[in-house]
Amino acid sequence: MTVIVDANIVFSAILNTNGKIGDILINSIGIIDFIAPDFLRSEIRKHQIRLAKISKLSVDKILESEFLVCRDIKFFSEEQVKSDNWKTAYQLVQDVDEKDVHYVAFSKQFNCKSGQETSN
Repeated sequence: MTVIVDANIVFSAILNTNGKIGDILINSIGIIDFIAPDFLRSEIRKHQIRLAKISKLSVDKILESEFLVCRDIKFFSEEQVKSDNWKTAYQLVQDVDEKDVHYVAFSKQFNCKSGQETSN
């Protein structure tokens, strides 16, 4: 099964690698294939200092957690998504949260489930 992960899921796992989400991302190799757009990497970098403040961990510890959480996520370039999938994704998220367009477009392109679908 292929599951796309978004920034909120990864942030949660980075903040608590021993929690349920962290455990799933770190220990599901061979069971679940996690993918994400390269956009997620920039989101993580943008919020590293904030994550350190929230968790009261050093930036070095946040980087260690990030490595653990992201090492088995396959990151793909946004260029690999067909323009039709970008258009459909934008239409679906434009009234909700435009930042989610990346994740929805990838979900369409790679025919994968979102975290919401896997919890049902």
